[in-house]
Amino acid sequence: NDLAEISQSQENPEQRAIRRELEAKIQKAIMSLPESLRMPLILSQFHQMPYEEIAKVLELSVTAVKVRIHRARNALAERLISSQKSDRKTVTSG
Repeated sequence: NDLAEISQSQENPEQRAIRRELEAKIQKAIMSLPESLRMPLILSQFHQMPYEEIAKVLELSVTAVKVRIHRARNALAERLISSQKSDRKTVTSG
């Protein structure tokens, strides 16, 4: 995180605005996931919990946790790509 903080402190206002916009889009995309995919992803990516611990907390098998995280990442990527395409259409048609 120290490296990220250094990088962020060297951002100009435009870069900061772009980063914040991207963070907002990612957060919106994560929140749009069904809870069954969102929770394992959040526990893994943001809380750095090992799969075994996530499985215990969510009362799932480790295999189910891995599958749900994989599906969540794929769905997240699809949502972000769709959002990016939508933004491009808005910019070119406006």
